[in-house]
Amino acid sequence: MLKSIFHRKLSAAAMDAGVTEVAKNVLWIGCNDWDLREFHSMRSPVGTSYNSYLIQSSKPTIIDAVKAPFYDQWVSRLQSIYGEDLHGISYILMQHAEPDHTSALPILLQRFPHIQLLCTKENYDTLSRFYCNKNWNYKLVKLGEQIQLGDKTVVMAGIPMAHWPEQAVTYIPDQKILFTSDVFGQHIATTKRFVDEIDQCLFYNELKSYYANILLRLRNPVLKALKTAASLPGIDMILPSHGVGLRRPEDIARATKIYADFANQVPTKKLSVLYECNWFGAEKMAEAVASGAGKEGIDVKMFHARRTHITNVATEMIDSAGIAVGSACLHESILPDLAGHLNYLKCLNIRDKVGSIFGTYGWSKNVIPKEVRQQLFTPTKVKEVSEPILAHWSPDDNDLRRCEELGKLLGKSVKEVLDKSK
Repeated sequence: MLKSIFHRKLSAAAMDAGVTEVAKNVLWIGCNDWDLREFHSMRSPVGTSYNSYLIQSSKPTIIDAVKAPFYDQWVSRLQSIYGEDLHGISYILMQHAEPDHTSALPILLQRFPHIQLLCTKENYDTLSRFYCNKNWNYKLVKLGEQIQLGDKTVVMAGIPMAHWPEQAVTYIPDQKILFTSDVFGQHIATTKRFVDEIDQCLFYNELKSYYANILLRLRNPVLKALKTAASLPGIDMILPSHGVGLRRPEDIARATKIYADFANQVPTKKLSVLYECNWFGAEKMAEAVASGAGKEGIDVKMFHARRTHITNVATEMIDSAGIAVGSACLHESILPDLAGHLNYLKCLNIRDKVGSIFGTYGWSKNVIPKEVRQQLFTPTKVKEVSEPILAHWSPDDNDLRRCEELGKLLGKSVKEVLDKSK
């Protein structure tokens, strides 16, 4: 048992291979996907990382695998420590079955059959749907029970549907390190391993984007996951499966509060104006709405649906207290790119917004309100603050004045939402 108190020094070969020590006897052995620009239809402008870790106990254990194209790089990092045959490694513990964290796993287990897979039954059953795992060397573990990794003990806790049903986190009690799987993840490729080493704006922007596009609709499971984390004896370090980790108390506290605020969609003094047009009419109306809201001191975000990726709109929508939606008519409907945005926001389950509708029409006056309500406002219970403003063919000066007044009304309504949320 005395072995666990010694610090196993990282060799020059391991450092040359890209291995990074993140805590005493805990190494990062993951891979950066520098060129990734889209993940599950969300934008990833600075790539991502597939984080894998190594606990250097008397029975060395890998935490999570990586994406299959990065197998060689991943294994080379392990081999820089344990040699070509990896005979020193005992286990690989899997927290989540999604292929960006597991598709290299079957290759590893086939080539190095002495490495035993540790995972829950739920995880193993999910893995069996992705891969042929009949000959795997594996052992099922139970949530909440101590898992002995030689001279090191870890505990797994379930966080079902804080992304996928089989999702779990892993805790090292004596070091108070929590491996959080995709929770607190960000799509950031970097050679740095902690938030205090990188640009803070980049970190919090990508944390927000990841939450909005991956976890926003999963409010209750996320809140339960945060409650699970709060029940632990203490957390000195958070190591997610994407992006950078957190080790300063202030960073851990801030990220935890942000997650709770995101889960509850705590509003800010912000109005998102989402529109699409053919001949600039709806755009002029959108600008008038934005102008009116701005005069009420509201932070306004404007998005042309055809020119803006759904990732950006969803990210801003988390904490927007209000939404204004505008469109022209096409084929007895709203314009198609706008319809795609509305469907995406509905799937993400945005809620507790005030809103209104505007647009232009030729011969189908009621189409725009009907479609916007059906596709977004009704299922997500957006509270309309006024009747829709609809301009025949193109808005005249009176229509634009009405849109500016609508913006002012939305601004006042946004402030009322904030007052009620305090």
